[in-house]
Amino acid sequence: MAYRFFQKVSLASQWFEARYTPLGRLLVGLMIAAAVFATDPTRTHASVVLAGLFASFTLAFLVNLRWRPALSGRRALPAYAVAGSPMTYQVVAHNAGARAERNLVVRDRLRERFPSRQDMELRKGVAPALENWFDRRVGFLRWRRRMGLLRGGEIAPVPLANLPAGHSAEVTICFTPLRRGLVDFARLDFARADPLGLSFAATRLLLPQQLLVLPKYHPVPFFGAHQPGNTAPDHTVQHGAVHGSTEFHTLREYRAGDALRHVHWRASAKRGTHVVKLFVDGHHDALVLLVDTATDSESFEYVIEVVASLVLAATQQFTRPIELILLDERLAANGGARGRSDPQSLLETLALLTPAVSDQFPTALAQLRLDPAASVLFITADWSLSRQRFSRALVASTALSRTLIVASCTVPQASLTAHCTCLRTAHLAEDLSRFSLSSGQA
Repeated sequence: MAYRFFQKVSLASQWFEARYTPLGRLLVGLMIAAAVFATDPTRTHASVVLAGLFASFTLAFLVNLRWRPALSGRRALPAYAVAGSPMTYQVVAHNAGARAERNLVVRDRLRERFPSRQDMELRKGVAPALENWFDRRVGFLRWRRRMGLLRGGEIAPVPLANLPAGHSAEVTICFTPLRRGLVDFARLDFARADPLGLSFAATRLLLPQQLLVLPKYHPVPFFGAHQPGNTAPDHTVQHGAVHGSTEFHTLREYRAGDALRHVHWRASAKRGTHVVKLFVDGHHDALVLLVDTATDSESFEYVIEVVASLVLAATQQFTRPIELILLDERLAANGGARGRSDPQSLLETLALLTPAVSDQFPTALAQLRLDPAASVLFITADWSLSRQRFSRALVASTALSRTLIVASCTVPQASLTAHCTCLRTAHLAEDLSRFSLSSGQA
C-alpha cells in the first residue's frame, strides 16, 4: 500500500512541477494558506488575497486554452552512451503554424518505471548514509532514488527562445545515464508560460525511442604491458622465448630489464643503439574472460564494470582475440554463453546482462571447453569454497590464469593464492589502475 501511495505522490509532483512555473508554485502555496485563513473573513484580509490569486490563475488558465501550436519534433540520439558519463544529443523542433512561437521550454521525457515491493525489500539498507531516520522508517527517498535509477536518469528542461513560423530550430540536451542497459525515451513536451508567468501551456508529442547505455568502465593502464618497476613480460609478444616459443616477431629498442642474450648485435651496430628481438608467445592464443553471474544485483553491477574495463583495456593493448564466457544456466547447454571477439559486441552483451538464475558451481569447470593455451581471467564477487576450487583448477588446466575477486569487504588472506587479486568496490578505479595480467596478488 505504501509503495502505491509513493507512486501517486510522485506522479502528482511531476505533474505539478511541469504545469506551474516557480512563481506559480509559490503563489499556489500562498493561495492555499490564504484559503485557510479566509475561513474567518472578519479577522483577516486573506479572502481578498485568495480572490486575487484565484482570478490570476483563472486568467492564466483561459489564456493557455487558446494556445494551439502546430509543433513537431525529432530526437537525434547517439549510437551508444556510457553509464555515468555525460552525453549530449539534439532535438529538432519544427513550427508548421502561421505564427512564431517564443519562450518555449523543451522537455524530453523518459518512460517511468516504478520499483516493485520485492525490489525495494531486497535493497533495504543500501546506501544508509543517504538516509535519515524518517526515510529508514518510511523509505520514500529510497523509493525515489530507485525509481530514478530504473528510469535511467533525469533530463533538465531546455529553453527555446524563438521559433519562427515555418522554420526549425535545434536545441542541445545534456543527459547523464545512471545505469547500463536500454533507456526508454517516451515523449517530447513543448511548453509555454502564460503572460502572467504562473503556469505552462503544454503540447505533447509521443516519440518512443531507445538508447543502449554501455557499462561504466575504468582505465587499466598496465593490463598486459610492463608496469613501472616490473619486468614481467607481455603475454602477446615477448622479448625472448619465455614460454618456450621461438617464433621471431620483430625488433625494438633495448629497455631496462631486457635480457642481454636477446640483443640483436648486428642490427644494433647498424642503428648505433641496442635493439632486442621479440618473439611471438604461441602459448597464449586467446584471452578468455570467465564471468560469474550468480551473485546479488548490487555486486553484479561492480562485476560488469570490471569486465567492461578489461574488455576495453585488452582491445587497446592486445592483438589476439577476446572471448567472453558467462558462467550461468546456459553453461551446460553449449559450454558457456560465448561472446564474439568484437569489443563493441562484447560491451553490448554486458550492457544487457542480468544476474544468473542458478549457481553453476562447483560443476562449472567440467562443463567448460577451454583451450589449454589460452590466458584466462575469472571474475567473481563470491569467494565461496566451490569458487576457490574452481580458481585452483583453472591454474592447473590453463597456461595463464588469474582470478579477480570483486568484494565490498576484506577477503581472508588464507583463502587467496598468488593468482588471486582482490578489487575493492569502494576503490575499484584505483585497484584496476594497478592490475596487470602478468602480476600476482594485489
